[in-house]
Amino acid sequence: MITTDNRVGINQKEIAALFNVHQSTVSNWRRRWTADTEHPFPAPTAKMSLWILRRGGGMGWSKPFLCYNRDDMLGWHTGLRAAKSRRHSVAMRTARARPGIPMYPDRALAEIRKLRAEVNGLKVLVRGKPIDDINF
Repeated sequence: MITTDNRVGINQKEIAALFNVHQSTVSNWRRRWTADTEHPFPAPTAKMSLWILRRGGGMGWSKPFLCYNRDDMLGWHTGLRAAKSRRHSVAMRTARARPGIPMYPDRALAEIRKLRAEVNGLKVLVRGKPIDDINF
């Protein structure tokens, strides 16, 4: 694990270790909690590269990585549970209309009855027999 200078901040691997989560969870947090949400992920304090020993024995720069303030991360994480519950409750209250699918069962039954009447009308024209009526 790369250990950054504490004056600069902690990197994504260290954040994952701090909160005992997988590193992909931290990436998920960064992707979901953007600046336009009510609980934005803290902004990075620096972008760093380290002078490291490479596999071939030579020296070189590491890939650049973002560093975050440890205190900002601890404060953000304490409010995460409340922000998640608010976001989930808003998502549950907001009905997502899907085209062609009625939102409520009584509306669905009305739509089925309309379709059945149209099909019966067409069958009477073609064969002279209506569809058997199904009771709901």
